[in-house]
This record gives sequence, C-alpha cells and structure tokens, in this order.
Amino acid sequence: MFVSHPDPHIQRRKEILSKHPNIASLVKANPLSAIWIFALVAAHISLAALMQDSSWFLVILVSYCVGAFIAHALWVFIHECCHGLVFKSQKMNVLLSYFCNLPLIVVAAETFNKYHPIHHENLGKLEYDSDLPSDWEAKFFGRNFLTKIVWLQFLPIFVFLRGPRLKKVPFFSLQWGVNFLIQIIFCWMMIQNGWKTFAYMALSTVFSLGFHPCGARWLSEHYGPDSKATQETYSYYGILNKLSFNIGYHSEHHDFPGVPWSSLPRVSRIAGEFYGERTSHRSWLKLLGSFLSAPDNFIKRRIVRS
Repeated sequence: MFVSHPDPHIQRRKEILSKHPNIASLVKANPLSAIWIFALVAAHISLAALMQDSSWFLVILVSYCVGAFIAHALWVFIHECCHGLVFKSQKMNVLLSYFCNLPLIVVAAETFNKYHPIHHENLGKLEYDSDLPSDWEAKFFGRNFLTKIVWLQFLPIFVFLRGPRLKKVPFFSLQWGVNFLIQIIFCWMMIQNGWKTFAYMALSTVFSLGFHPCGARWLSEHYGPDSKATQETYSYYGILNKLSFNIGYHSEHHDFPGVPWSSLPRVSRIAGEFYGERTSHRSWLKLLGSFLSAPDNFIKRRIVRS
C-alpha cells in the first residue's frame, strides 16, 4: 500500500510526550543488558560443546527447542547495541554487538549497525529502508507455501541482497569486513570442536529466523495481520516477550527508539490510550500460520512511502 504522509511515529512521539512527559526519563542506556549478553553467549557456546557427543536427532531437537530462543535473544541484543542502549559509548556498543554476533554464525552485527538506523529514519522508503522487501522477492516468494518458508528461513541473505538497492550507504565497508573476519575465525574454532557443535549453532540461527514461533517475530513488526496494511508498525503482546526481551513492543520502540527493552512495557502502560486501540499481534505462532496459508501475497502487506 502506497502512502504519501510522513512517518507517523514522529508526530505520535510529540503527542505522547506532551501528555506524558515522564516517559522522557526512560530514554537511557541499560548496562545490565551486558550481563544478559555474556550469560546468553556463554550458555549457547557451552550447550553447543555438549552437543558434540549427542545424536544428530538431539542436536536438531535442542537447536529448535532451546537454541533458537537463545539465538533470537542475541538478535534482540544486537538490536539494542545498534541503538546505543547498553553503554553510553557507541564504540563499546559496537564491540558488544560483535560479541553477541559470535554464535549466530552469519554476519549480523555490522549489517544491523549499518542499515537499521536508516530503517528508522526512512521507514517504508524503498530506496533507503532495508527492512522493506524488494519487488522481486514478493513476486517470486509471495504466494507459494514452500517458497515462503525459504524466504523467511533465509531472510538475512535477502536483506543483504537488498544492499545495492539502497542509496544511503555503501554496499560493503571496512567494518563489515572486520565483522566477517571475526565470524570466520569463530566458526573455524567451533568446527575444531566438531561438526555437531557448529551445526547446533547454525541450526539455532536458522530456526530463530524461519519455521519457528520466533521466526514470526520478523513478520509481526511491519506486516499487516490481514490483506490490508493499515499501520506502519505493529506490536506483539504475547507470552514470548518474556523470552525475547520485549522485542514485541515494536510500535513503542519506533515511537521511542532511545528506550531500552526493559522499559518498553512501561511506555505501553503509561501511554495506554495511544496503544490500546492499535491493531496488534497476540500470537507469533498464529501469525506464522497466517503467513504460510495466506491466499494473498503476504509479503506485500507493507506500507510503502513514496
């Protein structure tokens, strides 16, 4: 759906702050997130090492039932680092995002650092917003059950392929090269421990993006729940926010990108009159089913700004 009006989050932010100025006090970094990051990375690597002596069936099962949730949480904290919501020093946030990235295998930290701020600044603009699918993606993957699974499962690759379409940042950068080199070295180290160790981490990342409740998170943020896209951004208020560090509060996040994950529910409660009547998602699993079974082109359920 094409629109010509400006990003509504900017105006809503002004309206919310005029009525609830105390929300401004929530805009600050949360250094305690670093403790969660170190704990999650340590747990993920330790579990990966244990998988080396397990059966392949157990490797796949644990990757899906446990690893995917840890990997998804690490994606969330890379997002927090990208917004400078862990430390006051942006250099420290970048380094921490690289550490977060280690068990995810793919190059995620610098991709977020490069493209995500522009997503916020140019929401829905095809030439700037890397979160917006290209036309060829919707045409090729949009209607078939199996092709939709492929698209969702390998979404980071498609985001990377959108790079040449974007005009505001170079396709490659020195920082991306550093991130890539770090990941290569880490993957080599994990493979030395055994292929099952590496497979556990790789599968956990794949499951956190695709055919899994966490995989639907990537759909819940900006895709409409029905055939008509009526909002720029949608929130998810289900139970999995507890395991996903409140990433579901996405309307609140776009209104206040300087508020860390730990305070987003407070924004929602304080300004409840602004969020209560907005369309939102209650189940990622239900949304995943809707995505796979939708008779229309689900990938086109986005507001595009000319």
